[in-house]
Amino acid sequence: MRQEIGKRNLFTKYRWYFFDLLLALEDIATECFPDENWERLIFFQLRLHKAYLLSAEFKEEQYPLLYVPMKQLVDKVISDAKGS
Repeated sequence: MRQEIGKRNLFTKYRWYFFDLLLALEDIATECFPDENWERLIFFQLRLHKAYLLSAEFKEEQYPLLYVPMKQLVDKVISDAKGS
């Protein structure tokens, strides 16, 4: 039971960390796009989190809050992940 609570707390911290990262990347995307170097950097950062990007929780809670340029990059990561 205690270990389960610890895992839940860790996952909650990860979700907050990832959402903060996502907002920072989205700020870059809205300010710097179109820029191939920034776009590539953001894509590679997102790929590190592809398992979470594929989750129903992300799709329901965080994805709807993103602006279009960021959604397009997330969609590309998801598409690549499903293809591999």
